Amino acid sequence: LGSKIEKTNFIRKRGSDFSIKDKLPKSTLLTPQILSLIAAMNHKKIPVYVKPTVAVISSGNELSEPGKKLKVNQVVASNNYGLSAMLEGFGASPEIFPLVPDDINSICKTLNEALSFDLVVTVGGASVGKYDLIRAAGKKLGLKVLFNSIAMRPGKPLMGGQIKETPLIALPGNPVSALICCEVVVQQVIRKMIGLKETYEKKYFAILQRPLSKNGVREHYMRATTKYKSGQIIIKAHDRQDSHLLRNLADSNALLIRPPHDRDRYKGELVPFIRILNYSD
Repeated sequence: LGSKIEKTNFIRKRGSDFSIKDKLPKSTLLTPQILSLIAAMNHKKIPVYVKPTVAVISSGNELSEPGKKLKVNQVVASNNYGLSAMLEGFGASPEIFPLVPDDINSICKTLNEALSFDLVVTVGGASVGKYDLIRAAGKKLGLKVLFNSIAMRPGKPLMGGQIKETPLIALPGNPVSALICCEVVVQQVIRKMIGLKETYEKKYFAILQRPLSKNGVREHYMRATTKYKSGQIIIKAHDRQDSHLLRNLADSNALLIRPPHDRDRYKGELVPFIRILNYSD
């Protein structure tokens, strides 16, 4: 009360936020704040990349849809649902195909139907066992294999190739391997397809909560949890890292990265990690 109101109070100068010369680069991700900025710039429509369509195909006689009573030697086909959610989060438009048996003709038929999609992602059947038929079926359709495996744990039996004009990525069948390979590898393919900068996820560093023994010959993406303590990020790797343990992945919010032949790591050391989504946080 009684204070003098200046002429400039509650007044915003024209052009103080953005100018007519301001441009957003083609690789801009349309986040909520960017969409607000575009609207404030008085644009009703803007050109965008179309979401790439992705066919998600799981193969295996042992697979059963969730909710059904399992027969002897059957397992629940869990991969499709996590992968579909991941792909949608990356900016793609996934479609889950019906489960395919270990029969080369059935696999050929399904792969041929999927070639109308922008990307084909298969799960299982990409290794070198008797019933690993993705490669053989793909070659009947003209598959050009670009790589056969990758020095990564989990996820060594990862194959990439192309059938005609359609890229194909064959993920391992183990649930954790499939999901981590999708997070680390497939995400980069989707990013390129939607015009985003083709870079790996940003690495962060955290203080190791307890020691780790030396690593083997493959880069290891260890399921881990991070927490803030006294202004620092602390990371703890799960004890068990078997590639079938989905519970560990569900409880994780990070992947601790171990380079090939990494030495013993001690409590208190800084180690790299990438963030993964955990909706329980």
